[in-house]
Amino acid sequence: MYLSPEDRPGSRPTSRPTSAHYQKDSDEDDPYPISVQTASSSPRTRNSSHISLGSHQHPPRASVYGDHLAPSSRPSSRASVRVTNRLSTYITPEDSHRRRGRSRTRARSPGGRTPASSRPRPDSVVSLHGEKASLRSRSNAAFPAGSPPAPVPPLPVNRPRRKQKVYPVMQTHRYDRGTKLQERPFEYTIQPMQMTYQLEDVPDTWEPHTHPEGTLYFRHRHRRIYTEAWLCESEVLNEIEDFLVQLDESVHEFGYLLPPDAELVLELENIPPGAEHNDLETGKPASHYWTYYFVHHASRVLFWVHPHEVTPEMEILRGFHSASHIKHGIEEFYWKHFEYFPNRQTVSNDLLEEVLSMLVYKNVDQLTSMSSTVGMKPDDLQKLASVIKTAKSLGSNQYTACAVGRLMCLFAHDRYHYYYGQKVARLDRYQSLFDSSGRGKRTALAALLSPVLFNAPEVHLKSLERIWVDQIINEIPWSQFINKLQTDWQEAVLTATVLLNANISFMTINDVDNGSGPRTPAQIASFVSTIASIASTVIGMLLVRQYRVKPKETATDAVTYLTSRRHPKLGLETLAIMYSLPYALLMWAVVTFLVAFALECFHIYDIPTISATATTWGLAAMLLVLCLYTIWEGGDISVHQWFMDVWESTQGRLRTFYARVMKKNPGDEEATPEQSSATASPEIAMETC
Repeated sequence: MYLSPEDRPGSRPTSRPTSAHYQKDSDEDDPYPISVQTASSSPRTRNSSHISLGSHQHPPRASVYGDHLAPSSRPSSRASVRVTNRLSTYITPEDSHRRRGRSRTRARSPGGRTPASSRPRPDSVVSLHGEKASLRSRSNAAFPAGSPPAPVPPLPVNRPRRKQKVYPVMQTHRYDRGTKLQERPFEYTIQPMQMTYQLEDVPDTWEPHTHPEGTLYFRHRHRRIYTEAWLCESEVLNEIEDFLVQLDESVHEFGYLLPPDAELVLELENIPPGAEHNDLETGKPASHYWTYYFVHHASRVLFWVHPHEVTPEMEILRGFHSASHIKHGIEEFYWKHFEYFPNRQTVSNDLLEEVLSMLVYKNVDQLTSMSSTVGMKPDDLQKLASVIKTAKSLGSNQYTACAVGRLMCLFAHDRYHYYYGQKVARLDRYQSLFDSSGRGKRTALAALLSPVLFNAPEVHLKSLERIWVDQIINEIPWSQFINKLQTDWQEAVLTATVLLNANISFMTINDVDNGSGPRTPAQIASFVSTIASIASTVIGMLLVRQYRVKPKETATDAVTYLTSRRHPKLGLETLAIMYSLPYALLMWAVVTFLVAFALECFHIYDIPTISATATTWGLAAMLLVLCLYTIWEGGDISVHQWFMDVWESTQGRLRTFYARVMKKNPGDEEATPEQSSATASPEIAMETC
């Protein structure tokens, strides 16, 4: 049984995983072995193309590690959807709402909602090899070797069996399970001659393994099964076994053909408080949700035996356009599985060469393109290439498997977000793949405040729109933008502080403030300058501190922040206005201080003083106008071209208006030669038609 998202109560909680391999690795007894049989073979003939569930016979052991380690069948590594803070490339807004799978150093793709599913029809048979088997002819369907189709054998233990609805998922919740330890007295006595320190109460059919990061997981000794569930507790072990038997029955019932190297991950997710989830046999409340996914190494994908709506668990883009696009997203989760359970993964030379080749290309692309889609700096790429070369000399082990899997995750993440191999691919980090005709349009608020704030909001708004394309952001341009902002704010705070001191000193002059009578215009202007300086200093310090205490250095942090600040109607205009305030207020403080000083210069009628100051003010004004003419805020606006456009537009409107007036009063057409010539102008004739 399985459940659709609508049927599953509560949000997705933390969980315990388990993974299963449908292949024997030893000759030990197994109550639920997997044997192989094809339609063309006799009932006792084995073939590796199909898998039957529930047989008591054991296939021969291919190697000491199991044949799933064959390099030819597996290019390995898990593509963790998480992105390291230092190497994160880009991220979408939805990722900002997802759970962090790691601490500061890693943000992983969140687990999605409960998968949708309607029960598979019993007459459908699935094969990853493209083969189809019909239940009308069960000869090539999965069933116990050496016997006709028969039910899966019952559990070998004398206890009541659980039965629950199961849910397809795409990943475990290793980093956000939320399990806590109980405080106990710190006491331990070492016995005489004690030289071994092993994990206690480990089931005989499971072997414990420790991930390089420290996570404990278990692997079934006879089948391709892994689990992060705490199997040292008998209750958890029984639940895992019941779950596994129920899934075996589903595969047997539907006649699905599983790849011979398939792995299965089973996860026990904690049921959140208040949610109802009952056992199907007893009706009693269950303790966990049962979730799972299969792994196919040859195709580098996950698969399931129930329909599964995968998009809720994937980072949501603005649209999918083909199954090959979805495949890149699923491959991310495949590489994540590869890293989560690295003990029996094989890192072949071909895989290492593939990783090294991609690093070389990305390094060259980053060095030769100013708008490369690569999200890592050349120095980081060079270091990673050196690490992969070292891994090649070390050979295949769980440590190199984790390292390679993590990199392959990032590469699959890139292909998924940049529409790799699709009708239109993103070749430039600033390229939008969708209709962007609405970009560049400003609301009345931005149109009104931008000139008042010396066009600074428009500059920041264009920068934000340039680096946040299609709701995807690249870490490199975002970091450059934030570093530039922080530098500007610090300089504005410093300059505003100096100007504040200048205003205080200016107001202590006796001629400016004689202590009696109303305030002079110079005093009023100085007051305005002082207030603007204080505001610039305070706002600048707040912004600098905000980005120091809570740095938004990674793509995850950037998208979370921008998404939360994006207004439904105003977009990022309010954020751009806020970013521009320290600079704009400082400019107003400078302007008003100049006004105050100028008023004081011309306050007393003194011809020599007025002549000298007027000449100096005139020269300064000319230089200022020349500077503004040459350098306009933003660097992409030509003042000369702007004036020419305004002049031509004004002329055109006046001619159109004049032509319409003349058309209404034809008797006045020959009143003056200028009117006649203007009316006869071809331009006016075209405009009046």
